[in-house]
Amino acid sequence: MAKTQVFQWDPVDDLETAEEIVGYVEVAFEDGSPRLIGAVLEDVVRAVERYDIALEDLVRGFDRAVIERGFSREHADRVIKTCQKFSRTPRLLGH
Repeated sequence: MAKTQVFQWDPVDDLETAEEIVGYVEVAFEDGSPRLIGAVLEDVVRAVERYDIALEDLVRGFDRAVIERGFSREHADRVIKTCQKFSRTPRLLGH
């Protein structure tokens, strides 16, 4: 019988840009599961810190998603506020 190989995977490894984060968040909110959304928000904060992604870039990415794909402004704002609140080194908007 063949052994099953298990690999550790961290989604943050694939969230190196604001655009990748926006896509990841959109899918989570489409699913709508509160547990999934909570986990995704944690991943986003870690990605912002790991890759030093400017919150301004996230705002621009979510603005495009709201305009071009109809993503919820409320959900976009929730992600940005979460990053501002929980990121250890957020770059504040306008600074």
